[in-house]
Amino acid sequence: MKKALFIIGTAMILLPALTSVSIGKDKTELDVSGSTFKVVNNTGEKVKLEHSGGSVSLNNGSSTSLSCTREGNEIYIDGEHLHTVSSADCGKTYKIKDWM
Repeated sequence: MKKALFIIGTAMILLPALTSVSIGKDKTELDVSGSTFKVVNNTGEKVKLEHSGGSVSLNNGSSTSLSCTREGNEIYIDGEHLHTVSSADCGKTYKIKDWM
């Protein structure tokens, strides 16, 4: 019985030390800017952005992030081709009016 209590007590002392996680300045954050780009709707009206991954409706002033890892994917609005995705898009922000 004493041996079991000793093992449990030791585990209670050592386990938190082995599983502690540092939160604060040393916290590592996941950077996804290298695999996506941002598209901002600055057209003044709601638009439906179509791409190979599906479609998304964007209100004026809203934005969405799209993958830039699938080069050659095309982006359309109302059947009009706006942009072909390339790896050079990664981390950038584009405004729809600049593509029109």
